Amino acid sequence: MRKADLTVLDEVLDRVATATRRILELGPAAAMNEFNRRDGMARRKSNESTKPQRREPAGKAGNQGLT
Repeated sequence: MRKADLTVLDEVLDRVATATRRILELGPAAAMNEFNRRDGMARRKSNESTKPQRREPAGKAGNQGLT
């Protein structure tokens, strides 16, 4: 692995350890809320301009309740 990859891996492992502790201390729902809230907005803002719009598969959108 390259040095830059090891740096990223170290950060990821730190986050995993923290998340694991939160799950054990607070429970899974509270831990997910904490981590999703903290990182979600920054991640969404950075991905908004590059992320393609999600489309429903053909036949799915707008056909609920039709027989």
